[in-house]
Amino acid sequence: MTGFAELVDHLRAHPDDVRRTPGDLARQFRIDEVEVAQFLGALQSGTVGRGHLRPTYDPKSTIGLILQRPYYVLVCVNLAMLFGLVLFRILRQVFEINERVTTTAAIIIVLTSLVINLYVLFRVGMARVAMIGAPLFCFALGLGAAIRVRPPAFEWGGFLGGFLMVLLYGFLALPIAVLGGFRNIQREQLASARLSRQDLLEQLFAVRERIRRVSGKTETIHKGPFWRMVSFEQIRNYAFGFTFIWTALSGLSMRFLDPTGVALTQAKMTTGWLIVNGVSALVLLASTFAFGFLSRDPKRSLILGGIIMLAGILASAIPFGPAAYTIWNKSNWGNVLIGYAIYLPVVLAGGIGGQIEDHAEKKKLLSEDQPTLLMAEMLALEWKLRPQARRVCVMVVDAEKSSVMKASADPFEAEWSFRAYQQWLAELAGKHLGTVHSTAGDGAVIGFASVNDAVAAGLEIQREVTRFNQTVNRLQSPFRLRIGLHSGEVQGDLDQVQFAAVIDIAAHVEKSGPVGGLTLSRTVTEALPAGTYHPLDKVVDGFEVFVYKQPEFAV
Repeated sequence: MTGFAELVDHLRAHPDDVRRTPGDLARQFRIDEVEVAQFLGALQSGTVGRGHLRPTYDPKSTIGLILQRPYYVLVCVNLAMLFGLVLFRILRQVFEINERVTTTAAIIIVLTSLVINLYVLFRVGMARVAMIGAPLFCFALGLGAAIRVRPPAFEWGGFLGGFLMVLLYGFLALPIAVLGGFRNIQREQLASARLSRQDLLEQLFAVRERIRRVSGKTETIHKGPFWRMVSFEQIRNYAFGFTFIWTALSGLSMRFLDPTGVALTQAKMTTGWLIVNGVSALVLLASTFAFGFLSRDPKRSLILGGIIMLAGILASAIPFGPAAYTIWNKSNWGNVLIGYAIYLPVVLAGGIGGQIEDHAEKKKLLSEDQPTLLMAEMLALEWKLRPQARRVCVMVVDAEKSSVMKASADPFEAEWSFRAYQQWLAELAGKHLGTVHSTAGDGAVIGFASVNDAVAAGLEIQREVTRFNQTVNRLQSPFRLRIGLHSGEVQGDLDQVQFAAVIDIAAHVEKSGPVGGLTLSRTVTEALPAGTYHPLDKVVDGFEVFVYKQPEFAV
């Protein structure tokens, strides 16, 4: 784990390096490239950083228990459907119960089983469960339709007819599971966004403790099956190559079955032509979903969809047979484009399904305390708690001898005047795009995105304070202000941080300057034209301080 610890330290200081290739980082830190790929994939996908969230269901409820064991539930539901179908066939054939009654009961049993199957798939939200649940349902349905009691027999036609419904059910079950998984991820992201900073800190400490417990172990992250390690570039090439070759072979087969193009141009389709065309379309649909699934990303899957469409159209344009050019002239290429566009939602569903499976796999590994994923979890939480640094210019305003001003005045007049003073400061700061961070009776801390805006606001405050004293202030003593400015970085928004050195330094700069002046730290003067300030021959918190030249009023 030493290499991964070094990698985490490096990414703390250089977060943009998460975009580097796994091989590059693996060579730099002498660790396994596959594990680095898993580590970076977890960080970039957003899977980690949310491992503390509760599941989208309550594991203590009945439904929660069902969702924890979806395969068992699907087996039990489909077995119950099978037994129900067989039971009503026995009742109809042995006891000669009305056929309409038993048929209606059988339909109710099948529909109830179907609804429960789809509900479980939606709530669990995993494509793999759908791919197993669909054959289970269709096998049970086909078996229930095939068994005869009197005379004892097995109707293969009924069995195959029921089992072939796996195609129709699969096209229904997969989208339901993908939609449910997408919903679960969205709910998880929303819950994660609503967590307080205190919640995130507690989770960070918990993850650090888990890392400490497993730090002595030698196990590494589970690398998964080989196909999960295939890069997107490889998937892209395979998608184009397979679609082009399969479409070309299908086109060649259909030309042999229909050399004159009658089926294509005059809609006179033979059984062989229909079978080849149907099998070709089903294989392309299945492969399109598989390629999208392997991409494990909806955006990338749409890129694959465009590549698959291009490969299919190019292969369809290859002339096969003596009537090829005649067929070209009579073909409606608009329908061809529309036909291939059907593959776009299929590949998108595959991409979402792959993302859901990837998400579930990484959460499973996190629950098993896989060391490298725990480190990715820790880094993701640290990034959330340490948002990107922003540069701000902080102004601290202070009224000289404010306690003396209040002591010698009527307390109601003092309260009114200081409230008006705070409101006046906020109005002038807002005029120059400043935001009041905090206030006290005699001053304020104001943040600006621009040094020039902060300086302009400070100059206007010092110019207008005389008018404020003459027209607004009810006290005998005038407000005489000292203003200090310092520019620096804060982590996140200024009004959300509990501590920022830039505020403390600005306050110290303000105290070191003259009344009626604008005192600046070195970081502020770096953004101003030379000659607009002069030094105070003081150093505050390691920064030289200066006074802005103000010919309009005395310093």
